[in-house]
Amino acid sequence: VAMHDRRATLAREIAELLHRDFGEKMFHIAIPRTVKVEEAQTMKKPVVDAFPESDIAGSYKALAREILTRLEVNAVEEGKP
Repeated sequence: VAMHDRRATLAREIAELLHRDFGEKMFHIAIPRTVKVEEAQTMKKPVVDAFPESDIAGSYKALAREILTRLEVNAVEEGKP
């Protein structure tokens, strides 16, 4: 879930529905809504380069790790090196 605002009731309800309907297909990392993304865009940089120590950069890095982990697990399950 990207641009997620935990404070908004509708956003929480949608996230819950998505997790209910898609279960383990959903990533566990939720990318929060933050002004840092727009600031990085105006700088023409990825947020992880513009604000490497920010919470949002940490969220994107965690998502990348989760994607890589899933790819590794799928490769092992399929018998690929």
